[in-house]
Amino acid sequence: MTMKKISAELIKAAQGEFPIDLLLKNAQVINVFSGEIYRENVAIWDKFIVGFGDYEAKKTIDLDGLFLAPGFIDGHVHTESSMVEIPQFARAVVPRGTTSVVCDPHEIANVMGYDGIRYILESSKYNPLNVFIMLPSCVPSTPFETSGSELRAFDLYPFFSEKWVLGLAEVMNYPGLLKCDPELMDKLKISHSKRIDGHAPGLLGKGLSAYVAAGVASDHECTDVEEARAKLRQGLHIMLREGTAAKNLRDLLPLITCENSHRCFFVTDDRHPSDLIEEGHMDHAIRTAIAEGLSPVTAIQMATLNPARYFMLNNHGAIAPGYFADLVAFESLEQIKVRKVFKNGEHVADNGKPCWDPPELRAAQLGQHQVAGGGGVQDQGQGQGRQDPGDRAAGGPAADQGARGGAQGGGRPGGVGPRARPAQALRDRAAPGLGQDGLRLRQGLRPARGRAGRLRGPRRAQRHRRRHQRRGHDGRGDPDQQAGGGGWWWPRAAR
Repeated sequence: MTMKKISAELIKAAQGEFPIDLLLKNAQVINVFSGEIYRENVAIWDKFIVGFGDYEAKKTIDLDGLFLAPGFIDGHVHTESSMVEIPQFARAVVPRGTTSVVCDPHEIANVMGYDGIRYILESSKYNPLNVFIMLPSCVPSTPFETSGSELRAFDLYPFFSEKWVLGLAEVMNYPGLLKCDPELMDKLKISHSKRIDGHAPGLLGKGLSAYVAAGVASDHECTDVEEARAKLRQGLHIMLREGTAAKNLRDLLPLITCENSHRCFFVTDDRHPSDLIEEGHMDHAIRTAIAEGLSPVTAIQMATLNPARYFMLNNHGAIAPGYFADLVAFESLEQIKVRKVFKNGEHVADNGKPCWDPPELRAAQLGQHQVAGGGGVQDQGQGQGRQDPGDRAAGGPAADQGARGGAQGGGRPGGVGPRARPAQALRDRAAPGLGQDGLRLRQGLRPARGRAGRLRGPRRAQRHRRRHQRRGHDGRGDPDQQAGGGGWWWPRAAR
């Protein structure tokens, strides 16, 4: 189905020319654009909000005065801190109202390198939770630690072709940035058109100016109002953190005013299982901010519209025609007791309980990874791609993501090695005979050094493919899943 045809059907649905899929009646809509709360019906067709008022609908749900807000967005989280895989993490946070997270897989990348990032991407499929990725900027964190991998700009570059990848995660090595470390400068160069998150505790003055001038756009390490105000004045977005290891939300709330709240949003950074179960996720951050005196509408804006705007997530973070129907219905503006959660127009959680079963993390989804512990798989071919934000209107998984999954997820037989590997996709982009160093120079990077960025030769790649074909794997994933089947109840929203 073409985008033109989809747009025409969306317009017809908005005008009520045929029955819509779902009508949410008697909701107290929280409008994050106007700052108002008013009673209204919300019409949903396919995965989109199409209008307000009375519509003929295939299904109607009476919210009976529940507040209706956009799905909550966690703007910075290391999901590894939850100590569970993404499908189980989703079952913990989606019933709490979180429908999107921006993940920095720094911790798993420190151990598994390229394969760790690929594993997070693949295991995020087929869940009613958007998992966007910011690529780790410092693997290893320091030159003094022992890590399982070293990721350079050359290794990260192929991931930027993934539409779920939003940019470069927290630049912790700010001393290296200020000294113009060549490796870090390469990473900043390849991220120039994306978001670059910051991590610079205590950095002020000229050093902060240089940090911002390099393209860093946010910081989540502020511990007091004066530091946050200085960084806000320099143009940084301020992330107010309420996690497990660090809690700065209460300390930074006095910074928030009507004039600057649009430059601030909530994050968790890390959240342990006990805190997720006992306190919550983004709902806990909103509850805490309201208890400290912040306006409920402003608090909800800082968990929805503000992070969506910062990460340039079009059609997310608001209740308006053309936006994805990621919605949270809850009681009480003070307690934020979540009653119902809708993802892409589907009812996915009710009274704190998930309404779906987690997808099976099969080998075809995870690609050629040997993962220790639960969910481990053997060298089993490639996973199909999940649907991306630009392709959701097509009603199925994106074919180009599937091709990239097959090209990029390669691994050595028998398990994951200690170092990162570049992707097949990068080789495919090279002109014949260009060579590794020539390709780097064409990208504006320095020639590669050491083994981490070494390209495999075409003959070795052919032998690798033939070996998997003999084992019965063609490297293109599960055909049932590619067709949107496989028994998953939500095939059009291949998350």
